[in-house]
Amino acid sequence: MNAPDDSPTPNAVDGRRYLQPKRAERAERLASPFKILPSGEAAGPQGDCASGVTTSKDLQVAELEAQARNALHLGVSDACNNSCSFCLNARVDGKIDGAAPRPPTLEETQLVIDRGYAAGMRECWFTVAEPTIGKHIVEAVAYAREVGFEVIGMNTNGRRLGKKALIDRLVDAGLNRLMLSMHGHSAAVHDYIVQRNGAYDQVIEGLERLEQLRDSHDIQLHMLHVLCKPSYPHIADMYAFFKRWARPEKGDKLSYTCLKLLGSTLFDGVFDELGMRYDEMVKEWLRVWYDLGRPPEMLLSEVPGCVVVAQAPPGGPIPTIDVPEHRFTRDGLEQGKTTPNANDVQPMSVVLDEIAITYDDDDNYCKHEGCKSCLVESVCPGIMVEYVKRFGFGEFPPILELPEIVKPSHGGGGGGPLLDDPARLGLLASWLLGLGPAELARLRLVPTGARLDDERFAFTLDGPGGFSLSLFVERRDDAKPAFGRTSRLNLSYKASAEHGFIGQLLKRLARAHRGDGFDDFAEAWGAARDGRTPGGDAPLAAAGGAA
Repeated sequence: MNAPDDSPTPNAVDGRRYLQPKRAERAERLASPFKILPSGEAAGPQGDCASGVTTSKDLQVAELEAQARNALHLGVSDACNNSCSFCLNARVDGKIDGAAPRPPTLEETQLVIDRGYAAGMRECWFTVAEPTIGKHIVEAVAYAREVGFEVIGMNTNGRRLGKKALIDRLVDAGLNRLMLSMHGHSAAVHDYIVQRNGAYDQVIEGLERLEQLRDSHDIQLHMLHVLCKPSYPHIADMYAFFKRWARPEKGDKLSYTCLKLLGSTLFDGVFDELGMRYDEMVKEWLRVWYDLGRPPEMLLSEVPGCVVVAQAPPGGPIPTIDVPEHRFTRDGLEQGKTTPNANDVQPMSVVLDEIAITYDDDDNYCKHEGCKSCLVESVCPGIMVEYVKRFGFGEFPPILELPEIVKPSHGGGGGGPLLDDPARLGLLASWLLGLGPAELARLRLVPTGARLDDERFAFTLDGPGGFSLSLFVERRDDAKPAFGRTSRLNLSYKASAEHGFIGQLLKRLARAHRGDGFDDFAEAWGAARDGRTPGGDAPLAAAGGAA
């Protein structure tokens, strides 16, 4: 019997039924238009809070959904100078399935960059294979900056960064995010896993130069470390290695990525040699995380959140749940091939000339019936099909209660101290915009930070699909550009994408504070920081502002 049209399609793995998650539809839902309700107006029956009551669960889930970003991923290389046994692209000795490398031309790369920007994306990542081998990587980064991308990142093994001042040229071209695959805290572990002697020392050379550049450039470092049998005993050692290079003010992070049953890991014997069950890895990782004081910049990725919750101490906090970005890639079409009809492409796809930029709806993942009741179903990609074939669904109970989540710092945001406590940000949002927790949840907006220095007050909200909006308040100065002004203030904003509701928010801000000066915003920031309601003396618990 066929499943209803509005349900995931049932399938079978070794006789077990599973559900194929419809990530494209989820992404489309999360990217739905915002709607500003007049202050005090209740949501309709189709609203996110149909009952008119918003719980802490609603806010936690909304905040997780807001972490999903729209990002363009593309390659300038189709080769690699490492030979990791667990390569996701089934790459061995620099070749994919025995085929010789076939890198794209600069013109092809520029076309995809143009199309991605036209489609509304503002985050561009060079990720496929090893980007530093690409002949045109510096030119491609520079072009992404020229087009207007705000986040320009690269996922690299780091071996070539220190050669011929490559990292200098990349940073000068516009690179502002570096995702470094670092699989060991020492040469013995790292070189063994990547199967290249001397690789560790080459990475260190690049990191040393990067450290110097970061004194004058805003570059965020995100290390990726695959958890497997050779690295599993060194979780704490890897964190110590990361701390040697990390700068908290930049928002640096270390992600321990659970080994995936994809690519080379599916080759005979590879998973048996390197792989482990999720529950075993997560239990040990959490033990170390607690022993280290639960550092927020230490993350766990590529593992369903339900495993983390199940293995955490009862009532204890967990690290932030891994929320995959909405990844858009070139669909593999070659120039001259027939362009697919737009109706035949997934809802989040954009068909542009001979290039299809397609949201990654991955058939390698599945879900079980219990996932329907899980609180984080909307942000979970599912469980790897090949993993289910080996171990079944026993490790993946649905999450019915979310514990406290320890969130990493986003870094950046200019000078001044950062206020990022959810409850205190809720107090500030209510004073600033007249929007309480229920209204923010209906808008699918989550306050994520507030900063104050001598010249500017900044308040940041995140929304669906990676949307981010920062509202800025400064003393009135007609010589400076501004979106709007009151008698005493300049009001402006920066957003990852334009929405009509932004103007409504700024008008609301202007009306609410038409007589206020900059000092009033400084006082409100200080009150919220101290757990008091801005404009009053009520403590946090009495103010009802807990998120």
